Amino acid sequence: MSKYAIQISNDIFNQIKSIHSYIADVLYANEAADLRVKQMIIDIRQLADSPDRGFNTDKKMGRQLLQNHTTLGIPIVSGKYIVLYFIDDSKKIVHVIDLLPTKSDYTQLFL
Repeated sequence: MSKYAIQISNDIFNQIKSIHSYIADVLYANEAADLRVKQMIIDIRQLADSPDRGFNTDKKMGRQLLQNHTTLGIPIVSGKYIVLYFIDDSKKIVHVIDLLPTKSDYTQLFL
Protein backbone atom coordinates (compact mmCIF):
# COMPACT_ATOMS: atom_id res chain seq x y z
CA MET A 1 0.00 0.00 0.00
CA SER A 2 1.44 3.36 -0.97
CA LYS A 3 1.51 6.24 1.46
CA TYR A 4 -0.72 9.25 1.19
CA ALA A 5 0.36 12.84 1.66
CA ILE A 6 -1.35 14.71 4.49
CA GLN A 7 -2.65 18.20 3.79
CA ILE A 8 -3.54 20.22 6.87
CA SER A 9 -5.11 23.64 6.47
CA ASN A 10 -3.73 26.73 8.19
CA ASP A 11 -6.94 26.84 10.24
CA ILE A 12 -6.11 23.44 11.73
CA PHE A 13 -2.55 24.53 12.50
CA ASN A 14 -3.95 27.62 14.20
CA GLN A 15 -6.31 25.45 16.26
CA ILE A 16 -3.39 23.30 17.34
CA LYS A 17 -1.41 26.42 18.30
CA SER A 18 -4.39 27.67 20.30
CA ILE A 19 -4.66 24.37 22.14
CA HIS A 20 -0.96 24.54 22.95
CA SER A 21 -1.26 28.14 24.14
CA TYR A 22 -4.24 27.36 26.34
CA ILE A 23 -2.56 24.41 28.03
CA ALA A 24 0.79 26.21 28.40
CA ASP A 25 -0.39 29.71 29.32
CA VAL A 26 -3.72 29.23 31.07
CA LEU A 27 -3.09 25.88 32.74
CA TYR A 28 0.63 26.61 33.23
CA ALA A 29 1.58 23.19 31.89
CA ASN A 30 4.09 23.78 29.11
CA GLU A 31 5.37 20.21 29.05
CA ALA A 32 1.82 18.86 28.85
CA ALA A 33 1.10 21.30 26.01
CA ASP A 34 4.14 20.08 24.10
CA LEU A 35 3.15 16.44 24.62
CA ARG A 36 -0.46 17.08 23.56
CA VAL A 37 0.57 18.76 20.31
CA LYS A 38 3.18 16.11 19.60
CA GLN A 39 0.57 13.36 20.01
CA MET A 40 -1.88 15.23 17.78
CA ILE A 41 0.67 15.42 14.97
CA ILE A 42 1.66 11.76 15.40
CA ASP A 43 -1.98 10.65 15.26
CA ILE A 44 -2.74 12.78 12.19
CA ARG A 45 0.36 11.54 10.38
CA GLN A 46 -0.79 7.94 10.85
CA LEU A 47 -3.51 8.67 8.30
CA ALA A 48 -0.78 8.53 5.63
CA ASP A 49 -0.55 4.76 6.08
CA SER A 50 -4.23 3.88 6.39
CA PRO A 51 -6.57 6.77 5.66
CA ASP A 52 -9.60 4.54 5.16
CA ARG A 53 -9.65 3.45 8.81
CA GLY A 54 -11.81 6.37 9.90
CA PHE A 55 -15.55 6.22 10.46
CA ASN A 56 -17.99 7.62 7.91
CA THR A 57 -18.95 11.00 9.39
CA ASP A 58 -21.59 11.61 6.74
CA LYS A 59 -23.50 8.50 7.83
CA LYS A 60 -23.21 9.44 11.52
CA MET A 61 -24.47 12.96 10.78
CA GLY A 62 -27.25 11.76 8.50
CA ARG A 63 -26.16 13.98 5.61
CA GLN A 64 -23.19 14.54 3.34
CA LEU A 65 -20.98 17.31 4.74
CA LEU A 66 -18.91 17.86 1.59
CA GLN A 67 -20.47 17.99 -1.83
CA ASN A 68 -17.98 15.83 -3.74
CA HIS A 69 -16.31 13.74 -1.04
CA THR A 70 -17.11 11.36 1.75
CA THR A 71 -16.13 12.89 5.08
CA LEU A 72 -14.34 10.55 7.46
CA GLY A 73 -13.49 11.04 11.11
CA ILE A 74 -11.02 9.52 13.50
CA PRO A 75 -10.47 10.05 17.21
CA ILE A 76 -6.98 11.24 18.15
CA VAL A 77 -5.09 11.86 21.39
CA SER A 78 -6.82 9.02 23.23
CA GLY A 79 -10.24 10.19 22.07
CA LYS A 80 -9.90 13.80 23.23
CA TYR A 81 -10.35 15.14 19.68
CA ILE A 82 -11.84 14.07 16.38
CA VAL A 83 -10.17 14.87 13.10
CA LEU A 84 -12.43 15.17 10.08
CA TYR A 85 -10.92 14.56 6.67
CA PHE A 86 -11.52 13.36 3.15
CA ILE A 87 -9.37 11.28 0.84
CA ASP A 88 -8.39 12.18 -2.70
CA ASP A 89 -7.41 8.72 -3.96
CA SER A 90 -6.44 9.98 -7.42
CA LYS A 91 -3.74 12.24 -5.94
CA LYS A 92 -3.03 10.12 -2.84
CA ILE A 93 -3.80 13.03 -0.49
CA VAL A 94 -5.63 13.07 2.83
CA HIS A 95 -7.15 16.51 3.39
CA VAL A 96 -7.62 17.28 7.10
CA ILE A 97 -10.53 19.70 7.27
CA ASP A 98 -11.52 19.99 10.92
CA LEU A 99 -10.36 19.33 14.46
CA LEU A 100 -13.03 19.06 17.12
CA PRO A 101 -12.82 18.44 20.87
CA THR A 102 -14.94 15.43 21.81
CA LYS A 103 -16.16 17.23 24.93
CA SER A 104 -18.02 19.70 22.71
CA ASP A 105 -21.35 18.98 21.10
CA TYR A 106 -19.62 18.77 17.74
CA THR A 107 -22.63 17.19 16.03
CA GLN A 108 -24.49 20.49 16.42
CA LEU A 109 -21.82 22.31 14.42
CA PHE A 110 -23.02 20.66 11.22
CA LEU A 111 -26.78 21.18 11.54
